Amino acid sequence: MACVALASLMATIDLEFRKQNHRVSLHDEKPLNYLFEKLSSLQAFLQKEYNNGGAPVRRHLEIKIRDFALKAEDDIEIQLRSFLLAHDGECQAKARGELHESLLKAAEDAEELSKIINNSRSSEPDAAMASETHLSIHWLKPENVVLGGPSSPCSPNLEDQFNEDAFNAVEKMLFHTFKPKNIVSIVGLPGVGKTTLAKRIYGSDMAEGYVRAWVTVPQEYKGNTDTLSQLKEKLHKHMGGGHQKMYFLVLDNIQNTQALGDILTCLPNDSLKIRILLTTQFNTVGSDAATFGNVHKMCILDPNRSWDLFCKKFSPKELRAPKFVEIAEHVVKECEGLPRSIVAVAERLSKCGYILKEWKKIEKEVETLGPLYNDAEHLSKLTLSYNQLPQHLKVCFLYFATYPKGFKINVKRLISIWIAEGFVRQMVECMGFGWQLVKDLEVEGYCYLDGLVHSGLVSISKWKHKMTNVCWIHSSLWDFCTRETKKEGLLCAVYTRKDLGLPLDMFVNSCRWLSLYKHRLDYYTLFTTNNPRSLLFFQGDYVKSVSFKLLRIVDLSALQIFEIVPLHLRDLVFLRYLSVPPWFEGLNDVVSNNQNLQTIIVSGGEPQLLRTGHLSFRIWELPHLRHLELGNYYEVDPPNRNIEQLQTLSWVSPTHFTEEVYRKFSNLKYLKVFYKGAFEPCSSPGSCRNPTINLDYIRCLSKLETLTVIVPANCMTHLERPVFSTRLKKLRLSGTNLPIMKLPWVLRALKVLKLENTFSSQVWGSFGQFSDLQVLFIEATNLHKWEVRSSDFPKLKHLILRRCYCLEEIPFQVDPIDTLKTIKVEQCPPCVVASAMKIQEERKWFWKKANNPVEAYNISRARLLRVHAAHTPLTVVVDDVIHDFS
Repeated sequence: MACVALASLMATIDLEFRKQNHRVSLHDEKPLNYLFEKLSSLQAFLQKEYNNGGAPVRRHLEIKIRDFALKAEDDIEIQLRSFLLAHDGECQAKARGELHESLLKAAEDAEELSKIINNSRSSEPDAAMASETHLSIHWLKPENVVLGGPSSPCSPNLEDQFNEDAFNAVEKMLFHTFKPKNIVSIVGLPGVGKTTLAKRIYGSDMAEGYVRAWVTVPQEYKGNTDTLSQLKEKLHKHMGGGHQKMYFLVLDNIQNTQALGDILTCLPNDSLKIRILLTTQFNTVGSDAATFGNVHKMCILDPNRSWDLFCKKFSPKELRAPKFVEIAEHVVKECEGLPRSIVAVAERLSKCGYILKEWKKIEKEVETLGPLYNDAEHLSKLTLSYNQLPQHLKVCFLYFATYPKGFKINVKRLISIWIAEGFVRQMVECMGFGWQLVKDLEVEGYCYLDGLVHSGLVSISKWKHKMTNVCWIHSSLWDFCTRETKKEGLLCAVYTRKDLGLPLDMFVNSCRWLSLYKHRLDYYTLFTTNNPRSLLFFQGDYVKSVSFKLLRIVDLSALQIFEIVPLHLRDLVFLRYLSVPPWFEGLNDVVSNNQNLQTIIVSGGEPQLLRTGHLSFRIWELPHLRHLELGNYYEVDPPNRNIEQLQTLSWVSPTHFTEEVYRKFSNLKYLKVFYKGAFEPCSSPGSCRNPTINLDYIRCLSKLETLTVIVPANCMTHLERPVFSTRLKKLRLSGTNLPIMKLPWVLRALKVLKLENTFSSQVWGSFGQFSDLQVLFIEATNLHKWEVRSSDFPKLKHLILRRCYCLEEIPFQVDPIDTLKTIKVEQCPPCVVASAMKIQEERKWFWKKANNPVEAYNISRARLLRVHAAHTPLTVVVDDVIHDFS
């Protein structure tokens, strides 16, 4: 909590008083500069206190910093609000004086806190020595270093039978190689079965010919010379005396590459063959350590396998009563495919006999607290993993608790919220020769997310047919995250259905982040010292107007259609992130009174049910506006000046907007343009009376990374010279009806291409070569024939065909694309489905041939380019075959 409060306070001071276009200028900036200097030293202390990721040694100092930062920010923002809302010069002068006093008081308190911290530093050596001693003792526990094979045959656990494919894959990577040294990594969530799989391989027949050792690495490992010497002595004594000179070492729970490197120095250097199997939850550690890319990613179980694993604990007769089956299915769903959770819940229920009351009691506990809430070992692992995160990543990880369990979060919007909350600090990168590069806040935010993904705590979507990535955390991590945020007084999640009728103002001062959704918890966490800064509605039934004076994040996009917005947004002078439903009527008013707005989003509802709104050009006067997503709901007057800070623009564009308008958005990275109006259907270019939509403005947007153009059906568009940004990664052209053309070679960075009735021709030739394209989506109702070369898409992974009613077949040239993983066919004729199945059968035949050593040798001799396709299984998904077009 201290890191959250301190980061927020520093971001507020930076935005309001120090940055360009700040709103308040002080007559005397000495207290402000002195305060910021002290806050920076407190932040450095916190970073050191966590010892590069370890648990805090002095909790009482962290609490003092937290309480100081919370109070200081509340006092400063309350006085700042009074200053900004002052009606006359006298009131403003009085508010300015009180604001100056608040800053001075905060600086004095920070100075006093720094003295307390400095006085406590004398105890640091003793604490460090105690920590090292504890770690050394921990290493020497017998269960942490096991020498030799298992004392008894390795009996399979309940989960083992569901790891058969994983067992075969890892065993093949580990032992079926002639290389003298081979390291294989098993990576996955805590509780997914990494250690269970490693134990099975450790006791397998293939491992019997090796001198074996198993080392469990403590999560708090930092490298202790004395301990490493003792470990080296043990391993040398055990391994050095043998004659086989073939060693097999399992390193369980590796947290970083330093631990791996240290332990490798302890091994004898006279081995003829060494095999190392390590388990870790960190993706970067696994990939960096593995040789030849030998990383096995353990995934959660799908619903069918989850149910089968659960049922192994019961006889077929035991799960017949519908009431018990209903409870069982519910708790298995709550486990979200995590084997440890499924087994734990199954064991608890199996001990209850068939007492319905006991089953319901366990069901409620699993629903409210999580399947592993009483698993001390699992919670300890999660706590240590969380404590190892740097301070800035802890804050970002905890924010996931504001979203409902299992919620898929828009990555771009999440990072915008982190920036608005003040979690993301702008970094300066030295380029040499005195040059410095100021990194974009969004770029730094993506680095934060990457850090959480690499830590194994957050999952992110791969390139599918979506134009926007999403991220999420597993339910077991969400349970942990909500407990941490509630314990620290950060989050108050209101169960909107259960608490209907309670006044919302009872929660106003309850916590830092207030989230309203269909929550199942039966309790609240109320802290009267905190004013909320984030308000997120996921399922809100409240219509009472409440004044949240210090809010900076407001997300109301999930409100039900035409539900009354329960806030007076005009007075929220600190608002930085605003997401509203399209029927919200006061957007112009909000924009004119909230100069700190960085992100404005309008989303939700059906666009065709709502008329297009209009916003004044005053929206371009917002000095910090970076993301404007108005979707299909609003058009805006063009700006009369350059808007350099804007990175995202989604709006309804009049057809007469030309290159001159778009040149004013020189740093635009994401552009989504809707064209609406009184367009008439037209059957051919000659008979079309609609205005021609000119897309030539695209060439002036040199920094564009994502482009979407959506045109009404049967309209004509014009693109004289298809010039695109060389940075473009995602392109969607919908309804453009362009003549078939070669898309330019500069699109070599493109990864996602969506063509929805893009070309007017019935026969498509090759429309370009795309060296990095991973996803190709085609929707073409008039397409009869598609000619393509396999060299056009050398890295294609996913091909999606939708509503290709007249297409004769999928070109067979798609088959030789070795990287292709998925062909998805939606609402297409049987001939298209048949060609997809034919390509899949060809891939299966080739897979069988390539896995036969003799055939593989013949393929290699024949120099067939498709040898890599044997390692890429192809999935065909068919949805809604169209048989009749009459």
